[in-house]
Amino acid sequence: MLLAPLGSIDIALLVLRVGFGACVFVHGWGKLFHIEDLEKFWKVPVPLAWVVAAIQLLGAVSMILGALTVPFAIALTIVHGVATYKLITMANEPFVAPSRHSWSIGFLYTLMPLVIAIAGPGIHSLDARLFPRMIL
Repeated sequence: MLLAPLGSIDIALLVLRVGFGACVFVHGWGKLFHIEDLEKFWKVPVPLAWVVAAIQLLGAVSMILGALTVPFAIALTIVHGVATYKLITMANEPFVAPSRHSWSIGFLYTLMPLVIAIAGPGIHSLDARLFPRMIL
């Protein structure tokens, strides 16, 4: 009994999508007011920084609603994968550092949308309502 799942995979996907989407929204929203920091600190040209912020904001809404989930999950995987690579190569951050910033969180931000892209949005999504044959 202790080893039995607490719910269904579809509920797990809903929880993952909504939680991840909320976190990504905060990241994207913060970029809107500090877009020049991406160029200054991370050497990302301002037009590309706007694309990253747009992908994060639209991708976050996509994850929360479960609409166009797989394409946005792929885009978020790429964005966060590149950001994590920059943390490793440019900032020389360790994987885990309890007392300072590390790239383990960036790895999780890359892994979560990848899992969503592989598994799909689940039945508790707009995608499942609008495109049931593609989801089920």
